[in-house]
Amino acid sequence: MCISERLKDLRYENNMTATYVADRLGISKSTLSNYEKGTRTPNIQMLGKFAEFYGVSLDSLVSREMIKRPSKISFFRRMEEIVTIPILRAITTTDTAATTENTIGYTELRREYKHEKDEYFALYVADDSMRNCRICEGDIVIVRKQTIAENGEIAVVLVEGSNAVIRRVFRADSTVTLMPSGANDVYKAQILDTNIENVTVLGRVVEVKIKL
Repeated sequence: MCISERLKDLRYENNMTATYVADRLGISKSTLSNYEKGTRTPNIQMLGKFAEFYGVSLDSLVSREMIKRPSKISFFRRMEEIVTIPILRAITTTDTAATTENTIGYTELRREYKHEKDEYFALYVADDSMRNCRICEGDIVIVRKQTIAENGEIAVVLVEGSNAVIRRVFRADSTVTLMPSGANDVYKAQILDTNIENVTVLGRVVEVKIKL
C-alpha cells in the first residue's frame, strides 16, 4: 500500500472529513487531496505531522508494513483533548472573561499550551496597526494572560478609557511606549506617563492565526 492510500485510509478509518484534517494540520484542503491522490508527496516533516495526528508511527507510513489502525477509543480521546477558547471582539476593561456580547466565536488552543497552568484568551485583530509584524486585520491572536511584558514583546495593553490594543511594549522609568508596526504612518506610537495614565498589560501574544 502506497503512502497516498495509507493517508486516505487512515482518515476514513477515523471518520474524519478532509476539511477537518486539513485545518488541524495547517494545510489547504487541496494539498491534502493531492497527498491522498498521490499527485504530491509529503516531505518527512509533513509525514511526521500525519503520524502524530493519526496516532501511528512514522515507520508505519513510510514502510511496506500494514498500518496499525488507531482504535475509535484513541480517536475519541484525542477529541476530548481538544480545548477551545473564546475569541473576543474587543476588550474595554481589565476583565478578559468572555461574554455573550463580546464573543464572536471559538478557536482551538494548540497542544503545547494545554497542559500549562497559564490561562489564555483569543482576540480578533480589528486593524492593521501591527501589519509589519504579520498581525493583520481579520487575524486572531492567542494571548497568554500576564501583567508584565518585557521590552520589545508584543502584548495586549489596555489604556483606561480606550479599547485594548496590540502593541510592542517598551518601559523606561515612569513611561510606557506602545509601539505600532503598521505599513504606513496612520498609527502613531503612544508614550504614556504611568503616573498619570492607567496602563495595564493584559497578556503577551504567543501565536497568530492568519486569516486566509
